[in-house]
Amino acid sequence: MQKDKKKGASELDEVAKSFFPSACQSLAPDVSDNPHIVPISIEPEPDANGNDSMRTGELETFQDLFMAAHEQQAPPETSLDEESSEDTDTDSTSSSDAGSSYTYGLRFDQYNPKSGRSDYFPWTSLSMFLADQLMNSRRLKFTRRQMRAVLAYARETGGRDIPSYKALRKAQAKMRNILGNPTARKVSCLGNVFYMNRITGGLAQDMANPLLRKHMSFYPHYNNNRMSQIWHGGKLLKDVPDRVLTPMIRHNNRIYYVGELVERTQGWFLPLRWILYGKERKMYAAGHIVKETQNGLHVCSNRRITVPVSSFLRSFPELSEENAVPLFNDESQRFRTSMPHPLRAVAGLRPVYSLPIILFMDDVSGNETNMWSKHISCYISNAALTREVLNAEYSVRFVLTSKHAGPSELLQGIREDLEDSFQNPVIAYDCENQEEILIRGYPALSAADNPMQAEQCSCQLQNANYFCRTCGAGGSAEFKQSEIGYESLLKPGEKRTPCQTQERINALLEMSIYPGQKTRIKEQARDWGIRDSRGQLVIEKMLDMGQKLREENNRVNRRSEGDIIASLKAELDFARQQGSMNSFLDMKELGFNVHEDTPTEILHTILLGVVKYFWGQTVFVLTKTHQMSTLETRLGSLSLSGLNINSISERYMCQYTGSLVGKHFKNLAQLMPFACYDLVEPNLLEAWLLLGRLTVLLWFTEIDDIDVYIAEIQVIINDFLLAAARCSPSIIVLKPKFHFLVHLPMYIQRFGPAILFSTERFESFHGVFRAGSVHSNRRAPSRDIAEYFVGLDRLKHICSGGYWREGSSWVRASSFVREFMTKRNEFQTLLGLPVNLQEIICIVNLQHDCSVEGKCTLRSVAERQEREDTNRTRHVVQHSDSQRYILNTQGLHGIKHIRSALPPSLLEWRRLQVEPGTVIREAVQKLASAAVNKALQAEARKTAKESFRSVVESRTTAGTESELDQRSTKRKRTKSSKPTPSSVNHTDAPVPTPSLQPVNRTAVASAESSTSRIQPESTVDSAPTSYSDFWAQFRRAS
Repeated sequence: MQKDKKKGASELDEVAKSFFPSACQSLAPDVSDNPHIVPISIEPEPDANGNDSMRTGELETFQDLFMAAHEQQAPPETSLDEESSEDTDTDSTSSSDAGSSYTYGLRFDQYNPKSGRSDYFPWTSLSMFLADQLMNSRRLKFTRRQMRAVLAYARETGGRDIPSYKALRKAQAKMRNILGNPTARKVSCLGNVFYMNRITGGLAQDMANPLLRKHMSFYPHYNNNRMSQIWHGGKLLKDVPDRVLTPMIRHNNRIYYVGELVERTQGWFLPLRWILYGKERKMYAAGHIVKETQNGLHVCSNRRITVPVSSFLRSFPELSEENAVPLFNDESQRFRTSMPHPLRAVAGLRPVYSLPIILFMDDVSGNETNMWSKHISCYISNAALTREVLNAEYSVRFVLTSKHAGPSELLQGIREDLEDSFQNPVIAYDCENQEEILIRGYPALSAADNPMQAEQCSCQLQNANYFCRTCGAGGSAEFKQSEIGYESLLKPGEKRTPCQTQERINALLEMSIYPGQKTRIKEQARDWGIRDSRGQLVIEKMLDMGQKLREENNRVNRRSEGDIIASLKAELDFARQQGSMNSFLDMKELGFNVHEDTPTEILHTILLGVVKYFWGQTVFVLTKTHQMSTLETRLGSLSLSGLNINSISERYMCQYTGSLVGKHFKNLAQLMPFACYDLVEPNLLEAWLLLGRLTVLLWFTEIDDIDVYIAEIQVIINDFLLAAARCSPSIIVLKPKFHFLVHLPMYIQRFGPAILFSTERFESFHGVFRAGSVHSNRRAPSRDIAEYFVGLDRLKHICSGGYWREGSSWVRASSFVREFMTKRNEFQTLLGLPVNLQEIICIVNLQHDCSVEGKCTLRSVAERQEREDTNRTRHVVQHSDSQRYILNTQGLHGIKHIRSALPPSLLEWRRLQVEPGTVIREAVQKLASAAVNKALQAEARKTAKESFRSVVESRTTAGTESELDQRSTKRKRTKSSKPTPSSVNHTDAPVPTPSLQPVNRTAVASAESSTSRIQPESTVDSAPTSYSDFWAQFRRAS
C-alpha cells in the first residue's frame, strides 16, 4: 500500500526578498472613509468579437454594488494586523510566461511510504483502525465499561488481533496530536478559566480535506441578482472592508496583491478588492485608475472602477525588478509607501486565503436527563463552503464551552483568537492545488437564538422599552399603544450602531460614580434598551464602592465628595483598561458590525415564535368550541407525500398542545390551512395562509432574482403583520419576534437565503456535544470536552483522506483506509461523513379539496398498537369521489420546481383587502378598550378584596364577642346549677322523678326553630370561606 506525501516548502519564506525591501512596513491602502461619493465605472471585458461582454443592464446593476459603501479613501500606512486574504481559481498559464521567474510553480510530488509502514497507516492494524472508529463515533458514544465489554466480546468470539482496552487508549493517546493540538487555555477578565479549540485549526483541516476543499469559494461573487451562497450577499460584495478580504489572486502564474501598482493593457491600475462576476466566474478587480501626469503617477482615489483581471500584464515585483515603477506625485505618495504588500514577505510564493466563518453560541445542558446543567457553548461553520455542504452536520466544528464563564467572556476569547489569526497567519495545506497556503478567519455573521443575540449586542430583550437589537424600534407602553407607536412596530426603525451602543454604556458607567444613581441607571438602561453584562458588573462594583466610601465618610467626615468621585473615577479607568464592555462591539477591524451581523434567525423567530403563537391562539379557539378532536382527525388524514414528514403525530400535538417542538411547528406551517379551513374565523385562517407562504419563502435555498424575491417577501411580511394585528392586537406590542420579521429582507440581501443563517444544524449538533459531556468525569468539563472534539475531528479528518504535516512533509492515510470509508456506509454514518444520495427533482404534495362539495365524511378504522390492530377505533376522513385536488404550495421541499412549473398568475399573492391605517386604528382602539377593562377589573378586584377583608374582620370580631358571651353565660349557668348546702338541706320543692315516656321531639324542634329565627342565615353566598368564593359572589352581584 502507498500513502501520498508532499515535499516541504520551508524555503518559501526566503523567496522574493530581493525586491521586498520595505515589506512589513505597511498594509495595502484602506479606502473606507472616502468623503467623495461618486458612481463607480466598470470596464467590461471584450468578447471574441470585440464587443463588451456585459449588457447595459448588467453594467448598471454591477455598478451599484460599489457605490457609497465602497467609495473609500486611502488612509496612511496601517499595521500588518489589519490585513486579510483570500484565493481564487487559477487561470490557464500563458505560454509566454512559462519561463518567468515570477511564475508560481512550486508543487509537492507524491512519494512512496517508508518501508515498514502499516497498510492501515496511521493505524498499526486493521483491528486498531476499526476499534478507534467504533469508539469515537459522534452519535454512538461508549463508556469505559462498554468499551471493555465490546473488545472482550470480539476477542472471545474469535476476532483477530483485537486490541485490549489499554492498548486502544494508548494508541489513541499517541495519535491525539497527530494533527497538532489546537486546544488553548484562556483566562477571562473575571478570572474564569476555559479551554477553546483554535478556529483556524479547524479551517486548516477543511483546506486539507478533499471532501470539503472542492466545495469552497474564497471571493465575493456577483451572479446577476441570483443568490444561493453567502458570498453572493451584500456583506461580502460591498460591506466587508478591503483590508479583510482577499489580498491576492493568481493570474497567468503571477500573484497580484491589492494595493500594488499593476500594469494593464490600457494603462496603470491600483486594485483594492477582487470579485467574481457571472455564471462563468470571471475575475474582476475593483480599484482606482492611475493616470500619468507631469509630476508623476496620480491615483484617482475619488472614483472606483472595476476592470477584468484578464487585462493585467505585469505585477509589482516584476516592475520593481526591472526598475519600471514610475514616480508618484505628492498627492498619491501615500499609496506608493504601501507597496509592496507586506504579506508578500510573510507568505513568499504561498497563496493567502481569508475564510469567512459563521459563529453560533447557545446555552445547552450537559445532561441527558431533565436536570439542567448549563454550558455556554460555541460552534462554527466554514462559510467558504457551499450551502449544500454547509448545512450538513459534517461541517460543524466545536470551538469552546464553559460552565463558569459567561457569553461576554467567551466572546472575548473568540475575538482574541480571530485577531491573532490575522497577525499570525496559519500554515495549511491546499489538497486541491497540492500546495502550502496561509489562512486567516473573519466572522461573517453570528447565528443564535434571540436572547443570545441580544446578549452579544448588549441589548435588553425583555422588559425594555427599546427591545430590538437591530434598530431603535419601541418606546414606552403608552407610545407603543398609540397609532404612531403601533405603526412604528410594523416597520424598521433607525439602525443601531456599535459606536452608539458603546457611548451609551460609557454614559451608564460614568453615572455610576455619582451618588444616588442606582435607580436612574436602571431606568436609563431600560429606556435605551441597553444591557451589557460586563458593564453591569462594573456598574454594580462602582455603586457598591461609592456607597461604602460615603457611609465611611459620614462617620469619619475626612473626605470631600470630590475626593470620593476622583477615587471612583480612578477605579473606573482601571476597569476600562481590563475590559468593561462587550468585546464584540468593537470588531470593525475584522469587518464585523454586531447589530447588522446578528440576523433574525428563522428557527426561533418563525417556527418557535410566530407559528407557535398562532398555534396557541388556534387551540384556544377550538377548545372553546370543542373542535380539537375534529382538528386531530383532519391532521391525521392529510397526505404527507413530498413534505419530508414521516409521521405528523396528530394525537400528541392535539393532546399536549403546549409541548410541541420545532418539527411539529414546521409540519403545522405546511398543513394547517387544510385542516382548519372551516373551524376558525376568516381572519385567523388568513393569518395561517400568510404564515405558510412566508415560511416557504424563508426556506428557499436558491433565489433566482433577489429584487423580485425581496419585493414578494416584503408584501407577505406586511400583510402577515396586519393579519396578526387583526387577530390579536396586543401580540404585536408584547411579542418582539413579530417586529423582528421586518428586518428579514435586509438580512437576506446581506447574507443570502435565510436558510444560510438558520441554527437547525447547530441545534442538532447539541446531541454530539452532550455525548461528550455525559461520558466525561465532569471535573474539567471545558478542557475534557474540547479534547474530546479534538479526537473526533482527528478521526474524521484522517478517514476523509485529509492531509496533515509530518515533519517537513504533508501525508495522509493509506489507500486502504480511504477506500474502506468510501465502501462502508455504516462507518460513514458513525463518523458523520456525507453519504451520496440519489438525485430526485421533487415530489409534489396534493390535498383533497374537502371544502367545495362538503361530501367528505368520517369513518372509523381500527387503532393500531404494538404493530397490530386492536378493538379500539379512531376516526379518519373518508374523502368523496370528487377528483378535485389542491396543489400544496406551502410545502418546504421542491417548491422551487413547483413555482417554475406554474404560471405567475397562480403564484401571485392577492393582497389583503384592508387599509393598513384602518387596521392600526382599530387595533389601537381595542388595546385602549382592553386597558380600560383591565383597569376596571383591577379596581373591582381591589374593592372586592377590601370588602372581603371587612367581612372577615367583622365575622372575626362578632365570633370573638359571641364566644365571650357564651363563656360568660356558661359560667353563670354552671354557678347557678351547683347545689349549695342550704339549697340541699332546706328546699321544699319536690324532686322530679325520671320519666319513662319518650321526649316530645316536635316540641324540641319547634323550640329550636323559634330560636333560630333571630340568628343570621348561614349560606354559602352570605358566608364565603375563601377570597375566590367571595370574588365569584361579588361578580354575580355586580
